[in-house]
Amino acid sequence: MAVAFVSLPFFSSVALADLEAAQRAYDERRYELAYSIWLPIARDGHPSAQYNLATLYRFGRGVEISTPVAMEWYRRAARQGHALSQVNIGRLYLSGLGLLCNPSRSLYWFQLAAAQGNPFGEYYLGLQYLFGLGVGADSSLAKDLLLRAAESGVREAANELGRIYHSGLGLDVDKAEAVKWYRISARAGHPGSQNALGAMYEHGETVNVDMAKAYFWYTLAAGSGNAEASHNRSRLKAELDTDELRHIGDALEQWHKQRH
Repeated sequence: MAVAFVSLPFFSSVALADLEAAQRAYDERRYELAYSIWLPIARDGHPSAQYNLATLYRFGRGVEISTPVAMEWYRRAARQGHALSQVNIGRLYLSGLGLLCNPSRSLYWFQLAAAQGNPFGEYYLGLQYLFGLGVGADSSLAKDLLLRAAESGVREAANELGRIYHSGLGLDVDKAEAVKWYRISARAGHPGSQNALGAMYEHGETVNVDMAKAYFWYTLAAGSGNAEASHNRSRLKAELDTDELRHIGDALEQWHKQRH
């Protein structure tokens, strides 16, 4: 059987060192310097530089914002198999930000990324099958894709699994599974899951009623800007005494220390 080899460009150690220098500049928010380093490397065909250049154009960092130019650089990297570029092309087509919304095209790019095992490709592909965006709805396939993404650490996928099991979206309601996935996502910092978990503790859905835990999760979600959680936190505060609030405050302080 004949074996086909794909010719990839050779990148010198100098180019790789330049990539590291550009990344340092980007991390330090010296975007114009990062751009000046990435541009020639991207023109030479390096997919990571092309992806990074696309990101600068997409968000207008160091250059004038331009979705079409960002898309062109994403495409150059994606054609070389760069999975995150494939995901971002899919996201732009799915959202229609700066482009015509085209779920059929987003599906194609998410499929390419998912085929490489990229968890973000799996997550977005799962969403398209879940809601029938540009493809026939398939809740079973959607769940499998979201499960793979969640097991790879994509907190948004874990949150979506929590919502699916909580509401029975396309599947039977399973609140024990909902708690499991909300908890995983909440611990990873997802404010929607934190609010949902707080509500389950407040109302005793599958778990025992625990107003202190409910207040704890509402507070974390509110701190990330979740308006519903902020309302829930304010409403619940009157039901807790001074000692309970102090203990919750200590737990919140410990939570933040562990994440910094």
